Amino acid sequence: MSKFSEFLNMTFNSSQPYNELPYLPPKTVLESIEILKACIPARTALAELKQAGELLPNQGLLINALPLLEAKDSSEIENIVTTTDKLFKFSQEDTHADSATKDALQYRTAQLTFHKINAIRQLIDNTIEFIRHEAPKIYSYELVNVIFEQPYRRIQNLIETGLARRQTASTYLKKLCEIGVLQEVSAGKEKLFVHPKLMQLLTNDKNQFKEYHYSS
Repeated sequence: MSKFSEFLNMTFNSSQPYNELPYLPPKTVLESIEILKACIPARTALAELKQAGELLPNQGLLINALPLLEAKDSSEIENIVTTTDKLFKFSQEDTHADSATKDALQYRTAQLTFHKINAIRQLIDNTIEFIRHEAPKIYSYELVNVIFEQPYRRIQNLIETGLARRQTASTYLKKLCEIGVLQEVSAGKEKLFVHPKLMQLLTNDKNQFKEYHYSS
């Protein structure tokens, strides 16, 4: 019996890694009728994903966030267990991350459904209107783009985009915390600003969020 056949017939145990994977490519016909038929809906799904991605004004979210979601699942195959929250928190600077999170951050690939992207687009629109209403003095389209690139943001992120200098960038982020768009958290000596509603959308299969509550 070949290693590939042994792999297919093995009993799966999620608590134990399997280190005798067969060599690739497998010694079997890959371009079978079944596989070729499966390519049709796969191509359709990719086209829908491309169309859905165009709904986002800043596709940096897809580039930055999606690989981290897949990284968590991929790492669990090798019994490396971390949380989605930790992956996003330490995706830019992993000095204070635990070893499991650092290992998981090595994985990069992912996919996202049309419904999730559409939900993110709706959240962007809702956030724009909310900031315009609650904090018109700091609102800018560029600021919204920055806080939607990843769920965790730093003052440095605003500085690097040329949006503001350090003091002003800090004022912007703290104001967004004050009105409930962001929440300030600590990572060692550093201050991070998490976007709870975006984090919820990225980690929740329901693709739903509660709209912001206006003060007046």
